[in-house]
Formats: sequence, C-alpha cells, structure tokens
Amino acid sequence: MVPSAEFDLRNPPSAYGLDSSVVVELRNWLFARLQADLSIPKVLQSASPLVLADRTAARSKLMPKADLVKEVQMAV
Repeated sequence: MVPSAEFDLRNPPSAYGLDSSVVVELRNWLFARLQADLSIPKVLQSASPLVLADRTAARSKLMPKADLVKEVQMAV
C-alpha cells in the first residue's frame, strides 16, 4: 500500500503496482457503483488516476450529460 503522502494523482496506475487482477476488480467496482462501462485496457492504460476519473465520469450513466445540463440551465 502506498502512503497517501506519496500518492500523486498525475502518476500512471502502473507506478503503484496496479496489476491486471486489481484492474479487473477496479473496473467491476466502477461499473457496479458508478455505472461506468470501461474496458479493462482503458483502465490499465489510463495516464493517471485523474484521467481515469475523467473517463469514468464521461462513461457513467449517473453523470448528467453536457447537453442535458445545458437544457436544464436554459429552462431555469
């Protein structure tokens, strides 16, 4: 486990020893909790946790889509 003080959100997941079995668990968790359907290579090849978070938000069915947000803002 990496101490939080040493964890840098700009480093790739591989820098912290993320292997394929952990990636599968992470991908399944993202799908179950955030309804984000990401491929295992997309998770494994993310440039950083920040990029993975962005990809997850973009694919999550729980996040409002940009067009919908604009429609709601215009209606108010």
